[in-house]
Amino acid sequence: MIKAKIYSILWLLGCIYFFLFSDSFLALCLLITSLAVFAVCKILTVLTKKKLSFELKVQHTAAKGKPAKGVLAVKNTSLFPAARVRCVLTFYNCMTREEQEAELYFSIMGGKTEEIDWEADSAYCGCIRIRIKDARVFDWFGIFSAPVSTEVQEQVAVLPDMFQSDIRVMDSQIEDMESVTYSDTKRGYDPSEIFDVREYVPGDSLKNIHWKLSGKMDELYVKELSMPVENSILIFMENCMEEGKRPRPSVVDGMIEAFVSVSQSLIEEGHMHTLGWYDHIRGGFFCEEVNSVDDLAGLLGGLLGVGVEDNGYSGLHYYTQVSQEYPFSHIVYVTFRDTAEIEEVGSFCIATELRAVAKTEDAVSMPEKQRILFTPEHAEESLCQLFI
Repeated sequence: MIKAKIYSILWLLGCIYFFLFSDSFLALCLLITSLAVFAVCKILTVLTKKKLSFELKVQHTAAKGKPAKGVLAVKNTSLFPAARVRCVLTFYNCMTREEQEAELYFSIMGGKTEEIDWEADSAYCGCIRIRIKDARVFDWFGIFSAPVSTEVQEQVAVLPDMFQSDIRVMDSQIEDMESVTYSDTKRGYDPSEIFDVREYVPGDSLKNIHWKLSGKMDELYVKELSMPVENSILIFMENCMEEGKRPRPSVVDGMIEAFVSVSQSLIEEGHMHTLGWYDHIRGGFFCEEVNSVDDLAGLLGGLLGVGVEDNGYSGLHYYTQVSQEYPFSHIVYVTFRDTAEIEEVGSFCIATELRAVAKTEDAVSMPEKQRILFTPEHAEESLCQLFI
């Protein structure tokens, strides 16, 4: 485009020189025609930019290491063609903070819609936010350009690779085995204690109908069962880094894969559990129960967009502040960093630390401390069997 502007300036200077020193009618016509063409190009460029609209069409999931394909649909509602349009797409991985760009060039006739294929791939899992960073329309000669304002964006979830782990849940050490403690905030599956009573909803189990209350109220009511704390499991993912110590993308990727794989393995072995992490937007501990593969799949989209951010404390620190409200007997801490809070957590429950590290020589298991260090490349081998 710079060359086109240089050539156009040289052309105008040549026309002016020809007119001034030739004093001919042909030179005057050539100068006027050139100025008129440039003026028309500028006007058409400004008019066309107001009539362009953009839409991103994507497949919302993609496999790691394989291209995520999409289409940029551009509609031109003006009568005039857009001779040349440039769009710069950015692909931002919310989890690893990596960003890539792609430039698309195309033309589009008046009153038509053009679809331009594009693709992007990521070596690491995460939520890829796709947006149009810059859109600009040019005239036929590439002399003039006008920016096109658009806030179109989409996202693609690049899914982690998951592996199977043989997980053995150890018996929690309870001081009084005759006295079982139940959670005050979480529903569960233990019929020996009622968490709450509510009206029957189609799909509720008939086993949970509160027949005595239903007979009194002439309406069906069901019992919501309690969650025994002694059998509860929390898998906590660390997503707060120390200031200036951003982990490598491969380490973050390995941490997420371990986090999701442990959850899936627990589901397959029939262990209901809770997934937790630090919510950077709300500023506190966030958790969600997982009872099935569908529950895990539903959480993946939000999980992959969490991101690892600077914070004065570890994410586990924020859990310790509310641990009495969210008691668990087993906590699996999946992390990339060292933190003192794991010792505090280990004082009131069975705590297991799974730490992703970058170097193979750092991947040393410490069974006496319930700590396993693993590299992303050997995560499946290192975590093939766990005692939590």
